[in-house]
Amino acid sequence: MVFRTDAVHLSSRFLRILRNSRWQVRADTAFDAVLAACAETPRPGQRGTWITPQMRQAYSHLHRLGHAHSVEVFDEEGGMAGGIYGVAIGRMFFGESMFSTRSGGSKVALAMLARRLHGWGWPLLDAQVENPHLFSLGGETLPRTRFLEAIAGLIAAPGRDGSWAAAFGAPRASELAEQAPR
Repeated sequence: MVFRTDAVHLSSRFLRILRNSRWQVRADTAFDAVLAACAETPRPGQRGTWITPQMRQAYSHLHRLGHAHSVEVFDEEGGMAGGIYGVAIGRMFFGESMFSTRSGGSKVALAMLARRLHGWGWPLLDAQVENPHLFSLGGETLPRTRFLEAIAGLIAAPGRDGSWAAAFGAPRASELAEQAPR
């Protein structure tokens, strides 16, 4: 399951809601909080999490090394509405998990991440797990051989090491609606 970074789809209804949103999106400012939320947020139809304490420790270490990154969506009160984290190798981002505490929080995180990656010349975002929610946002499946061919050059290309906070900026979620085709 991958997203083309220029093809994440947000419904017109959701975009109308976003036009008045005061949510702010940032990267790498609350990595451990995003990781914890992904591990601890209950998911319908799932018992427990694959994000064990050892995995959390490993991802935090990768973050300190500048290879794992998070995108955080903050609501108008400064609470986290959603987020996503993953690992960057070269110009390829491998999304690991995302969460929402407010409706649409993870959609905003994914869409803004895709927008930034596209602007940096990163054409694909790996979502790994096929599910109806990701299909509804524009995710598509690739056969393994095509996936490996597609990412071979991307993982070998120079990427963005270190924190993404400054390069990502602090856009408002409403920008997703303002820049969407009408």
